[in-house]
Formats: sequence, structure tokens, C-alpha cells
Amino acid sequence: MQAVDSAALAQMVAERSKAGDDETDTAELENANARLMELSRLYARERISQAEWLEARRVLEQRRDAAQRRVAARTDTAAVAAFAGREGALRAAWAALSLDRKRAVIDALVDRIICNPAANPHGGKFDPGRIDIVWRA
Repeated sequence: MQAVDSAALAQMVAERSKAGDDETDTAELENANARLMELSRLYARERISQAEWLEARRVLEQRRDAAQRRVAARTDTAAVAAFAGREGALRAAWAALSLDRKRAVIDALVDRIICNPAANPHGGKFDPGRIDIVWRA
């Protein structure tokens, strides 16, 4: 829970929330997907060459992926925005949060979890010291 109290997380939430307009990014995402479909139809009707299709698809996929990342960045931080920078706020609210909200908070805070090798591979006991959490902020 220390990660949610950090100034780095508060800064990350602030940066991602001002990174762009959600409606604009969503519209750009929808537009790129629609253009990709139209591009497929043009190629299927043999109105454009494979080289034209490949180049246009590459550009449209880059545009779509960038918009998708911007939308996802704001969505990821929405789960923790209310708690960011407020010491102890998440810890106090945790028990009352729904399972879905807890998952969203963990997804927003944790980049990855590393399970290191066991000192005794035949020990059969869980060793929490083997677990490293890599925080997003």
C-alpha cells in the first residue's frame, strides 16, 4: 500500500489525467478502426495494391495503438486517482472496496510480480521473500 501513498504515484495520475481528452482519443480510436476496415475492403476489391495496403495499415495501426495507450493510461489510473497522494486513504478504504475495484487498483499500481528461485527447491513451503513487486510509480 505504500506505492499509493507515494508522491510518484500522485504525479503519474496527474500526468496521465492531463495527457489528452478522453472523447478525442476515443473518437480517434474508433476512426482508426473504421479506416482499417475500409482499407481491408479496398484491398479485397483489388482497388489498392498489397504494398499500399501494408503501408496504410502500418500507419493506421500506429495511430490506433497510440490512441489505445492514451485511453488505457487514463483508465488505469482512474482506479487509484481518489487515493493518490492521500496517505493511508487506500489502506482505510481497502476492506470496503469490491473485488473488481481491488483488481483495478492492483492493475493500476503493479507493473509486474517477479517470483525468484527458491533457495531449497524441494522445501515445499511458500517463501514470501522470493516475491518482488515492481510498482508502476
